Amino acid sequence: MSQSAASSKEKCIDGYKYLFNKDLLKGQVAFVTGGGTGIGFTIAEVLMSFEGCILRGIKNKVSLISLIKIVQHAVRFQSLLLLEKLLANSMDPDQAGLDPCWSQSHYIRFHMARLSYDFKICCLFYQPKKVQAAVGEAMRRFGKINFLINSAAGNFLCPAEGLSFNAFRTVMDIDTMGTFNTTKVVFDEYMKKHGGVIINVTATLQVRGQVYQLHAGCAKAAIETMTKHLAVEWGEKGIRVMCVAPGPISDTEGFSRLGGKTISDEYVKNIPIQRLGKREDIANTVLYCVSDAAQLLTGTTVIADGGAWLTSENSLRRVRRIMEMHAKM
Repeated sequence: MSQSAASSKEKCIDGYKYLFNKDLLKGQVAFVTGGGTGIGFTIAEVLMSFEGCILRGIKNKVSLISLIKIVQHAVRFQSLLLLEKLLANSMDPDQAGLDPCWSQSHYIRFHMARLSYDFKICCLFYQPKKVQAAVGEAMRRFGKINFLINSAAGNFLCPAEGLSFNAFRTVMDIDTMGTFNTTKVVFDEYMKKHGGVIINVTATLQVRGQVYQLHAGCAKAAIETMTKHLAVEWGEKGIRVMCVAPGPISDTEGFSRLGGKTISDEYVKNIPIQRLGKREDIANTVLYCVSDAAQLLTGTTVIADGGAWLTSENSLRRVRRIMEMHAKM
């Protein structure tokens, strides 16, 4: 995969519709894991749209910084080379092939790249020392972390009997250990004394024992249980902890990789709201959850899938067909 190909996969929202006042998050700092791709990318984009991307605190006197962390592995790390190229040569993002849109906040294009690189985005969150270093750097730069969004994840289709020990452990490391490590470090460094909001992005795989998703279902179930425990223990410290669980999100790589291309019109019509979700839907849900409008929400999971988990099939035969189709590609 080329560098430009790696970067051009992620598309920004075209004509974002503001559902809240644009200064909703004024003065706040958000730490987003998995913010380089997929749902995490759009969560970061939306949070930055609400008075959120002025690194120097100049425009509108805003101090919100959104800290984007890429926790992808394997070939996806090639996208880091793009940011290095930008910073080494002081290039405009357009020249280096970096998607410049970032919603309507076009003025943050270059600074977003600089922040991401300077913040050492090549961080594996299941390695505690690296997490401590990353969060420590964030605190030195910005002095606070008001919101933590844990959205880093890894997934693939695989029958339980075919899972290797390493494959299972890798998903648990990225999802569950990554969530715990980052949460604990952010708690120790800031939220223990100042409060905050922690949002863990999970899924609905574990609710019904989704076919060929043992590894991811176990990881997400562990995170949701962790969320309940932390909400109970940390509530008195002014910390809310909750989950947002997306269903099928059509504009993600994971959707295609997990069989989304085989979804029929009949499947979509079976969803109560009659459509698939979009990344923007999940980002707006997270935005609501971190806002003061959600002050009574903690220790729970908001399932954001249009009711799909209630009506969608969980067919072993269908998933087997998907696996066969992928094998032929």
